[in-house]
Amino acid sequence: MAILAECDICGAQHRVKDAWSGRTIACKECGVQVPVRDDNTITSEAFIEESGRLRRRQPQKNRPQFQRLLSGFMTVLVALALMLVIWLTIIIVKL
Repeated sequence: MAILAECDICGAQHRVKDAWSGRTIACKECGVQVPVRDDNTITSEAFIEESGRLRRRQPQKNRPQFQRLLSGFMTVLVALALMLVIWLTIIIVKL
């Protein structure tokens, strides 16, 4: 595994081996001392890589049961309304 050490001054990201946990490293961009914290272990559950930069993954929020039921009910109502409009159109065209 690796640990992400991000410079607070210039924003440069450094991937560091686990053995460096608790130490500090010098930023390759600006030279500032950057702490290596073990809570920034790079895993697919914790980070997303976008265009070469890592960012912390936001936890997914589960919708409550009521909202899921309501959205399903609304979907069924819209489908039934569309079927009714199509059916009425067919009946009117035949007259």
